[in-house]
Amino acid sequence: MALAEILIFVIIGLSTSILLVKERVSIILTYGAISAIAVVIFSLYAAPDVALAEASIGLVFSVFLYMVVLQHRGKLWVTMVKIDRSIDELEIEILGSYCKAHDLELKVIESTPNEALKMLKDGKTEMVAAAFINTNKSDQVKMTDGFLETKILYFKNDDENSSFLGGFNTFLEALEAFKSGKIKHFKVDLARYLHSSLEGHNVPIPEHEEKGFFYSFAVINDEPELLNSFNEHLKNMKESGNLQEMVERHIR
Repeated sequence: MALAEILIFVIIGLSTSILLVKERVSIILTYGAISAIAVVIFSLYAAPDVALAEASIGLVFSVFLYMVVLQHRGKLWVTMVKIDRSIDELEIEILGSYCKAHDLELKVIESTPNEALKMLKDGKTEMVAAAFINTNKSDQVKMTDGFLETKILYFKNDDENSSFLGGFNTFLEALEAFKSGKIKHFKVDLARYLHSSLEGHNVPIPEHEEKGFFYSFAVINDEPELLNSFNEHLKNMKESGNLQEMVERHIR
């Protein structure tokens, strides 16, 4: 078999492999290899002008252009509210996994819960990571699917419905307001409660608790594509076992 024919089969093989490759850099390098082989084939068929055009445009210019464009990746802006090291690191790894799968650069901004939600509603960030409970949604904010099960602990002095942290930013702030009588009831998630206990704060035993809640990320309501894409990623992580591995690695 002639060399040119062998090279044509190599091109066919490389072209097929592009359909299976996920890394964009690998795709670009494979394209460059195809173009380089094409230059050799054109030369073998005594077409130096075509070979020169392929080398200058198809190989050098196109590969260079693709690599430059690849450097300007899209960004996912996330506002991070630090709750507990275990939860914080788990959320960052989940977000990093999503960004890697979608070739995005993760940009994290630290904030308080109330400021984070305001930034989300104002369009200054795309997601909020704050160990949100999956039921904490509104007309403007949607919650992703849950990634970690938790409990809700209730503190109250009357029969009224409890609100999350009583509107305060931290569990300790809500607890002080509760003890002083400024608020009559509030609820908190297990991670915030345990974090305060482990730091040595004297925290009372809650009146009762409820199971079946999950931690989620917050997404603005008018970004359904991001919400659906992130939920699909969480689903794939659960099915592959990657999410469970992350939880076991970070949650004590």
